[in-house]
Amino acid sequence: MNEKQREVILFTFKCMNYIYGKTFIQKLFYVFKRQIEGLDLFEYYPYNYGPFSKELNQAINDLIEEGMIEEKRSGDYFLYGITEKGLKTSSTQKNLNDKEQKAVKQVCEHVKNFKPRD
Repeated sequence: MNEKQREVILFTFKCMNYIYGKTFIQKLFYVFKRQIEGLDLFEYYPYNYGPFSKELNQAINDLIEEGMIEEKRSGDYFLYGITEKGLKTSSTQKNLNDKEQKAVKQVCEHVKNFKPRD
């Protein structure tokens, strides 16, 4: 994972607080790819539940191992959220410009209250 990918993932989790399930994460970042110029960060291919990126999946797993993102069980789903360590790291945005940050925030605000089956 490169620095821009890391920053976008952590910034997204900072904006969202929590995300229900890896499928939702995959779809959210696919929306970024399609809607926000400059955020075509991951390669996707069709999969069982929609677009899927092995690279994004590995990046999320790496950030969990580093203690930047936490994974908790919530009923039938896993809940993913940013940790204190991740918040500290996400505050130093070097590779994400103001326009990209604003666009990510807008998408996050739109989908923030969606549940996994929405």
